[in-house]
Parts: sequence; structure tokens; C-alpha cells
Amino acid sequence: MESGAGNITILVVDSDELVRITISVLVDSFSYRCLVAGDAPEALAILATTDVDIVIVDLRLPEIDGLELLATICEQYRRVGVIIAADLQERVNYVDIIRRGAIDLVRKPIDPEELEAKLLRVGREREMLRKMAVLSSHDELTGLSNQRGFEDELAKEMERAFRQRYTTFAALIVIEDFRQYIERYGHAAGDHVLLTMTEILRECTREMVDTLARLREDEFAVVLPQTTPDQAAEIIQRVMLSFVENGFAGLYLSIGVVSCPRNESNTLTGDMRASLAEMRHALADARNDGKNCVIFRS
Repeated sequence: MESGAGNITILVVDSDELVRITISVLVDSFSYRCLVAGDAPEALAILATTDVDIVIVDLRLPEIDGLELLATICEQYRRVGVIIAADLQERVNYVDIIRRGAIDLVRKPIDPEELEAKLLRVGREREMLRKMAVLSSHDELTGLSNQRGFEDELAKEMERAFRQRYTTFAALIVIEDFRQYIERYGHAAGDHVLLTMTEILRECTREMVDTLARLREDEFAVVLPQTTPDQAAEIIQRVMLSFVENGFAGLYLSIGVVSCPRNESNTLTGDMRASLAEMRHALADARNDGKNCVIFRS
């Protein structure tokens, strides 16, 4: 087994306890981390709280069947690969399964060598996609998330906050008069400002919890999950104070901070877009109110 197997988490979803145990033992023997669930609600609860790479889901689950669960995972957890497991006697169209979003199909009873081969292939594909995602979702200069990465993380954190019943805040931060600063002092000086801002954000936020992003030349963003209004305000004030203390001539910040709630009657994408729009409005108000201004809306 490749050394990377231990970095991959697989969730086995099957209502038959004996089948769950059998598949999980096989998956463990291949050196993957394995979790199990007996039905779709239990599987979704795990996905909401745990980073899972691959889900092996039985086609015939009670109440919510495997195809319905597949559709939900494809909508809410786009980076998770789903392998459908079906009994040999079931008439399942492989092409249809793939078109619905699955990455493969296995037949039960499970053939160990077939399962290991499929997981090896899927694992390699997941790792390649993960590396490509990092390259496509991060800013080259600062190493922070870019616009795409920020929106992906914001959507994920909003969904997680909704399911776990906590509050997520997000902020847009603009370095005002940055273009004039570059024209006066040069691009190297501008890069120094951007890298200093990056370091300030890292020092003032929580490692492995908060998401940091550079969206445009002079614009940064922060996602603050599991924070109260007071905690979010304190973090942003620290960012503001640290930037001011660096004393970059002629530069100041404008910051818009908002809470990012979910509404069950809306799609996740719709709610995320609404939060982005609210952030833009708060930022616009901050820019109109004067130098080093923060507009906070909880």
C-alpha cells in the first residue's frame, strides 16, 4: 500500500451491520482510515463534522437510498468522491451511476482485490485533484486562498455552522491608496506591504481554524467560524491596530464585517452570495466613513 493511504479517510455506509464490518475491515487492511454509518442521516452527520475523501455507499439504504445520498453529497460536499456498492443481481447501469456523480461502482459481495485496486486509483485521483485545487485556489505571492478558494471555504463553513448551530463571521479588508503607494515607492515596496498584511492576518487569527484570502491586488478576506460578535470584533481590531502600528506612509484600512447565516429555504450558493453582497455593502460603508474604519454587522 502506498504511504499516502493513511492520509485518506473512507466512510462506509451500509444498513447491514455484517456488510459494514466486512468492508471496513478490508478498508482498514489497506491502511486507510475508515469510518462507518448505517444510513444516510448518520453519514451526513459524519460528513458535516469530519473531512472525508471517499464514501462507499450501498445503493439500497432505508428511507434515503444511495442515489439520493449521492446527489446530496455531490451538492454539499463536492470534493468527496462516492463509490456506489450494489448487489450482483441488481440491474444497475454503470454509465448512469457515473452521470449522477459517482466516481465508480463496486459489486457485492465485495472482491478484496477489486476494491483495493479501485481505492488505489481513486486515491491517486483524489491526491492529484487536491494538489491541483491548492494551485488553483491560492494566491502565488502570499500563499493565501484566492477568490475561488475563499468562496469554497466560506460556503463550507456556512454549511457547517448551520448544522452545528454556531455563528460564522467574515470580513473584507481593503488597503486604501495602495495603487498610489506602488506608484510612489515601487512594486517591491508594494509586495512588502502585502506580505506584511499576510503576516498580520496570520498572527491575529487562529491557525487551522480561520480562513485567510487575498481576493484582489489590495483586498483581503477572513472567515471566522465559531466566533461570537465580540470575538470577531476583537480579531478584526487586532488586525487594524497591527497594520496601523507598521506605519506605511499614506496607507490605511477599510473593513466590513458581517455574520454569514444559512436559510433552509435558500440554496447554500444563494446564501453564500447573499453574505458576499452584505460584506461588500459593509465595506462600502466603511470606505465612506473615513480612514481605518470598521463596519460591523452581526
